[in-house]
Formats: sequence, structure tokens, C-alpha cells
Amino acid sequence: MTVLGQATIVNIAIHHCHWHNLRMQAPATITHPTWFEWITFLAILLGPIFALFAQRILDKLRDKRKAKENVFFSIMQHRAQWYHVERIQALNSIDVVFADEEKVLSKWKSFVEQTSVPRPEDEQRAAAWDARMDTAVCDLYQAIGESLGYHLDLKRIKEGAYTPQLHADFNEAQVLAMKGLAKAVRNGELKVVVREAEAQGERGTGL
Repeated sequence: MTVLGQATIVNIAIHHCHWHNLRMQAPATITHPTWFEWITFLAILLGPIFALFAQRILDKLRDKRKAKENVFFSIMQHRAQWYHVERIQALNSIDVVFADEEKVLSKWKSFVEQTSVPRPEDEQRAAAWDARMDTAVCDLYQAIGESLGYHLDLKRIKEGAYTPQLHADFNEAQVLAMKGLAKAVRNGELKVVVREAEAQGERGTGL
């Protein structure tokens, strides 16, 4: 037998023994995931979903607080201007924006009840009405501020507003002028006459 033939027989024998050893080995055991691996898997799978859900909740809470702050800042900025349109709009949104604040709603109710009482024409009674109105307004502003973390004393709310005298005089004159005009129209002292405009003839053109 040649050397090449002997080498071939040896290689076949080696491969046969290796295949036989593989067959004789015990089958591989199947391991189950541990609880830590399950938690890791669930965290990877559900993490983005929970993060998106939490972000939406945070955005909703942030928008809700922003709406409350807008109301508070508006009424504080114009607290010396009773008839300012932004102040009136902010006040009318309190029962919606602060629907979850029982104390604010209670003070808002007291304020509305006070405004429903006509201001007396008698000077002494009017002064008492003004004092009750100031108290109702300041209590309302203080309750709103406390709900947002702004602790303001009543004196600061009443006396802390800056209003130039000229601006105050102009607002007072404007209110008096409107009341005077309404009274004049109501009493017949001021009449509005509507006249029909005369028809204008067509102009001819000549050459």
C-alpha cells in the first residue's frame, strides 16, 4: 500500500471517531430566562411607550399651569384698571381655568355676588360698597396667587399697583362721559335725528 493510501485511511478513521463522539454527547439543556431578564426585556419593549405617555401628561399639566398663570398675570397687571378688556376676559375665565381649585371658586363666587349688587348713589353707602368690592377682589387675587405658589398679602395687592394719575383721570373722565351720554339719551336731552339724503341728479356731459 502506498503512503497516500495509508494517509487516506487514517483521515477516514479520524473523522469517523469525531462523528461518533458527537453522537455520544448528551443533548444540550434549554435554560429559561430569569426574572431579571424578563424585566429587562419588558423595560426595553415598554419603555418608549411609557415615556411618551408620561411626556403627554407633563405637557398637559404644564399647559394647565400656563393657563392659570396667564389669568393671574393679566388680572395683576390690570388690577388698577377695572374696565380693562384683558382684566374682564381673565376674570370670566376663572371658573373654567381654576375648576379644580375649590378655594379660588369660592372667592370667585363671592366676587360675582358683590358685583351683582348695584353701587348706591349715596356717597356714604357707595364708600361701603367700594370697601366690600375691594375686599372681594383682593381675596380672589390672593387665592389665585396662593394656588400658584405666589404668597401676596392683601396690602401689597391693594397698594402695589402703579397707575399714573393722568391715566386714572382719563379713565374716570371716559366713564363719566359714557354715563352722561347714556343719561342724556335716556332722558331725551339728546336726540338723534336721521334725515334721508336728497337724491342727486345725474350730471349731463356736453361736448
